[in-house]
Amino acid sequence: MAVSAKDSKLFEDERRSQNKKHTFEQRKAYRLEKEKTILDAFWSWLDEQKPRKGSRFETAVKYAKNWKDTLMTYLLEHRPSEDMLDEQLEVLIPCSKEVQNVCKN
Repeated sequence: MAVSAKDSKLFEDERRSQNKKHTFEQRKAYRLEKEKTILDAFWSWLDEQKPRKGSRFETAVKYAKNWKDTLMTYLLEHRPSEDMLDEQLEVLIPCSKEVQNVCKN
């Protein structure tokens, strides 16, 4: 599968953020500043497409549009990393203390 110029720019920006050793808050800000504009351009381009009915391209366009909200969450995503403090990790845990205790036992 070919990688578009927009895709390679996203990967380049992610590598740049990683190389700068951004904290997750800095990475979030960096993504919103640098990468959101690329994604917005992609969604605008996608909205302009008029794929032939029943084509694989139509399937791809529908798929991307159906998953847009989910795909955009990476801009705000907080993935656990080795350098995170316990307090930062706790924010990411989606379950209560009671569930955590049950899981430990």
